[in-house]
Amino acid sequence: DEEAHCKDLGSFMGVTASFGLALASLAMRKVLSKYKEQ
Repeated sequence: DEEAHCKDLGSFMGVTASFGLALASLAMRKVLSKYKEQ
């Protein structure tokens, strides 16, 4: 079923995107804390 496949792909993209955002914000926080220490 094409529609179900699209729905699965959409939720997968959502999970990947939120994981990527969390990773990016974590990286930014690490960089900022290092920058503040100097």
